[in-house]
Amino acid sequence: MKVYTVFSRINGASSLNDFHLVKEGFSWAGFVFSILWAAKKKMWALFFFITVVLGLLILLTKSFNLMFLDFFVILVWLSFVFGHFAFDLQRWSLIQRGFRFSGLILASSNEDAVVKFLERNGDLIASKANIEF
Repeated sequence: MKVYTVFSRINGASSLNDFHLVKEGFSWAGFVFSILWAAKKKMWALFFFITVVLGLLILLTKSFNLMFLDFFVILVWLSFVFGHFAFDLQRWSLIQRGFRFSGLILASSNEDAVVKFLERNGDLIASKANIEF
């Protein structure tokens, strides 16, 4: 079972877009596709930060005449660090964008977490958005 944290808008949720589920643990997508992952999650400050860090890494590699293996080892290490903290950074980004922690869900997959979330909160979402399920 995986643990998911639930975030909802502070001013009240009126649709499913006002809720976000964030998995706990290591992010393999963040590890492999750090820049694209940050862009997909709309974490623009982090996107630009990663771009600048990678640019600086390339400049340092060229200016110190480091070999490709040195560059690769540093890149893998930075990617590992990012993969380790990616979901923490996503939670921080959601809080900065006006979301608040609303609870935890234990589920075997992301889809199962959404189903459990809707089972718990479907009536709340429907009443605020005037939706009938």
